[in-house]
Amino acid sequence: MDYLYWLSQLEYAEQSLVGNQLYILSQLLQQDLAILPGFILGNNLLRQFLTNSPEFKALIQELATSPDGLNLKNYSTLQSVARRSRQIVLESAIPDSWQREIYQAARQLNCQQLILQPFFTLPYGDDLSSRGFWRSHTCNLHPEAIAFTIKQVWSELFTARNLLYRHQLGINQEAAELAILVRPLNNVDASGTIEITGNLIRIKAVWGLPLSLLQGDVEPDEYDLDRHTGYMLSRRLGHKNFGYRVGNSSLEYPIDDCLETYHPVTEKTESYVLERSQLAVLFAAIQKILRQQPQVKFLVWNEIQKEIASESWRFFFTQLGTQLQAQIPLHTPQLTPVLLSSSNIEPLLTGISAAPGKTLST
Repeated sequence: MDYLYWLSQLEYAEQSLVGNQLYILSQLLQQDLAILPGFILGNNLLRQFLTNSPEFKALIQELATSPDGLNLKNYSTLQSVARRSRQIVLESAIPDSWQREIYQAARQLNCQQLILQPFFTLPYGDDLSSRGFWRSHTCNLHPEAIAFTIKQVWSELFTARNLLYRHQLGINQEAAELAILVRPLNNVDASGTIEITGNLIRIKAVWGLPLSLLQGDVEPDEYDLDRHTGYMLSRRLGHKNFGYRVGNSSLEYPIDDCLETYHPVTEKTESYVLERSQLAVLFAAIQKILRQQPQVKFLVWNEIQKEIASESWRFFFTQLGTQLQAQIPLHTPQLTPVLLSSSNIEPLLTGISAAPGKTLST
């Protein structure tokens, strides 16, 4: 069974096995654009894994013959099914032949740590990977760690939240379209997201890996650029006193979490992540993406300093989407005269928002 596909070699006929988002990433990489390379474990691998599991087949049969099936109104039943499903995935063995082939492919990435990113698609092709349900996992370059982490990613399909979500979408529990992108995990100086709409590009930036931004741990810097000229319309300094980086890990034993938290130095927390010269480089890279794939509206980026002496920077894109993360129109913030005249007022409290919304004043 063919199930391992290199992002740099993916063909059109294999699109259904990896989903639309990964296929677009592969096309951009094959056109020498700034996409971080890696290899894909196709959704056919998960289907075969579940087919080989008599315990999972018995659970599906039990749900199919039960009068209530998966009773979403009963919280304890939903939790019980989720727990049993995840336990079956985590306790089932990946065949040795699969483990050897995947490990040999991972060695070609020339990195001691890996990140495994899930890409979930519906049977009719809609990509749900950028909607916040599917988190990435990390591990070191150890055969046991890789095998266990793959099963961790697969088991995310069977959390109570995702079972409920798929049930509401009318997706059969056996129709699991989940591919995994395996990439090298390296430290980066900065990272963030890009939202594109109308005539505006909004760039968000944090120190370190993008997990702190994607999880809402920090308030990022924001830069609004004119989509056509790259002219900076506005910028806002965020609250970035927390970050993630790759920890030091040995290859002698399996490790299924290679990230550690850290606190950037005060000088960084009080300064902008991106200067104008870096924004210009990033804007040029975004324009190249849009010329090839104009439907793209969301990107995740990493910034790697290539040469410290020459201050030359490189940007890589790790994820994209054709829909915005939140259906909120992007606009250039307008400062009111009250705010402009009140810059000397110290706030009583500072923090980050728990959810998007509006404030009302009377």
